[in-house]
Amino acid sequence: MRAMTIAFLVFLTASSVALWSADAPPAVDRHDPAVVARAYAAALKGNDPAAAALLVVKDAGVSAFFAMMAAQMKQRPGEDERRGLGEEMLMPLPMPSSEVDVGAGAPGAKDSLVYELHRTFSANSKLVLARQPDGTWLVDVRASLKATAGTQPSMLAAQLDQMASHPMPPAGEAAAVPAQQRPWECINKLQQLASALVAYAEEHDNRLPLAAVWQDAITPYVEGEKAFVCPSFPKEECSYSFNAALSEKPLPADWQTRNEMVLLACTGADVPNAVFTMGDLKKLKGRHGDFNAVAFASGNAQALPVGMTWAEMLDAQKSAGVCQQRMSALVVAARAYAKDHDGRLPAAAAWCDDLERLVKHDLGTNPFTCPDSPKAECCYAINRALAGKQLKELINHRKLVLFAEVGPTTRNAAFDPGQTFPGRHRVEWQPEQMMYFEAHLNGDVQPVPGKQAETAGPKD
Repeated sequence: MRAMTIAFLVFLTASSVALWSADAPPAVDRHDPAVVARAYAAALKGNDPAAAALLVVKDAGVSAFFAMMAAQMKQRPGEDERRGLGEEMLMPLPMPSSEVDVGAGAPGAKDSLVYELHRTFSANSKLVLARQPDGTWLVDVRASLKATAGTQPSMLAAQLDQMASHPMPPAGEAAAVPAQQRPWECINKLQQLASALVAYAEEHDNRLPLAAVWQDAITPYVEGEKAFVCPSFPKEECSYSFNAALSEKPLPADWQTRNEMVLLACTGADVPNAVFTMGDLKKLKGRHGDFNAVAFASGNAQALPVGMTWAEMLDAQKSAGVCQQRMSALVVAARAYAKDHDGRLPAAAAWCDDLERLVKHDLGTNPFTCPDSPKAECCYAINRALAGKQLKELINHRKLVLFAEVGPTTRNAAFDPGQTFPGRHRVEWQPEQMMYFEAHLNGDVQPVPGKQAETAGPKD
């Protein structure tokens, strides 16, 4: 049983996001953040998505997620708590550490004893509440996931992004929606199957099933006749295939290693117990537009661009992650510069020169370049409208973009507000769209869809 500690963080800043149209239950005083936090936690623990949805800041992805969870729970009443709403919404990444207790020994084979190992997971999660314009408080789900995950990726946050981009169709209209617009349904199925395979391994000496019978082996761990069918291709008998290289292989103890092992893929082989090789995966045509869906031995699942291997995707994600960290470090350096210069940010003409000695990082020799362009002099530009301004004159730092990733350029480059740039990274939750990053004045670094065609670069 997991022992889960929840730290409630209450942000005392007003939110501009609209409230849900429905009213919270009368018993919940939304003017008291502690009451709201406890009610939300109780709704998660009780697997009550309808009650939880009344207590959160309105968000398209979050709304779609709660609707999906409500539909799943209606189909599978009494589902095991381990796969309930509380774990989905609060589990941090990477996988939390565990304590192991050794139980009583029992006689085994000749001259042997068998001991049970009892694992207790401790997951420290954070819940962020945002004050609304009317003085009430609501849970900010995305901020909560970010605060919980820290510098690590959040699987659920990625899923929310996908669901916001590809909203759930109204009941009865799913068949009319193109398959590529519903990839998150396939990803959700893959996560369930990956969890079933992990559960099988845990009960079979930590080994995955024989590839030739993998579907038969995990049938007791899944529910419903359509468990092996991709929702985008309902006429198939079995949409998913198992990685033949993992047949009867043990699961690694390290979560990160598991998250690099491709376990399942949506291939459309349409035969029971289908298998694939990594070479097959690279040649697979897009099942969901320009990308496919795969699952990992960690239980994670995501979209994979057509023609890319998982190793290539990992390299792309690593590069994007380093780029984000470098841009965040630039914001920290810019604020440190302002502290020593009468509260003023560095001027556009010399911002690289001014920040070079202040950038604290361990991400390579040049903090001004994206890893995808290591030979470039600089890959980022400062917002001309903010450069040289005093911080106290600037309002709403979380919305003001201080730096943008513009591609290879010269030092001390600047851009004008509203200017956009070509995408440079494939981001995990939207691999069909090339992105570039913007760093906000509060330190947040967010991906932005890039322009389809190159235009004039930033001004120097």
